[in-house]
Amino acid sequence: MELVAPLHDDRFRLINRRVEKGFVAINKNERYELLRERVRVMLRRDLPHRVPKDICERLAPCAAEIKAAYQEQMLRQFGKVEEGAFPPCMKALIAALAAGVNLTHAGRFSLTAFLHNIGMDSAGIAALYARSPDFDVEKTMYQVEHITGRGGTSTEYTTPACAAMQTTGLCVHRDPLCEKVSHPLSYYKVKKSRPFRPAPAKPRGPGNEAPDPKTP
Repeated sequence: MELVAPLHDDRFRLINRRVEKGFVAINKNERYELLRERVRVMLRRDLPHRVPKDICERLAPCAAEIKAAYQEQMLRQFGKVEEGAFPPCMKALIAALAAGVNLTHAGRFSLTAFLHNIGMDSAGIAALYARSPDFDVEKTMYQVEHITGRGGTSTEYTTPACAAMQTTGLCVHRDPLCEKVSHPLSYYKVKKSRPFRPAPAKPRGPGNEAPDPKTP
């Protein structure tokens, strides 16, 4: 059960498995999947690892390739960061920062997680907090790195869902799209997928001619 806990595929649920005398039957491919998941969990749990310098140097090209692939994946999923597509709740938090208002812990957490999830780097996120009255660069960077999982922790947090935003009082200025989604990231994806299209010009014809500019 411990191995499959992070896996959300229905085929790994016990109710969908064949159990004989207390043993769960798996095939060869599933065995490798479970072993791979176990290795991943162990590596994340024990971070940060002390790796000899020479090994780091040898693995640097591979690490750079993996990082580039991850960034490409983020760009495919969310594309370039577009503030115009932010949900109202996130726009309100950014507006509060710009006005010099100290955000609550829940507000800081939600905004930081959201910006990280859509691909903004730690420096860019921290820069938004520079106008906060209690801004402290070291403290801010520590909080950002902690929430994004880049500060030596194995936990990378996700933006709270709309229900959680409502509970903490951060769900504000709801618009029609908010009624159709249940997560700020879903709002962002939908909004970005709808490019601006100018309203079509009305056809000109009898009774619909363009007004004469000289007519008073």
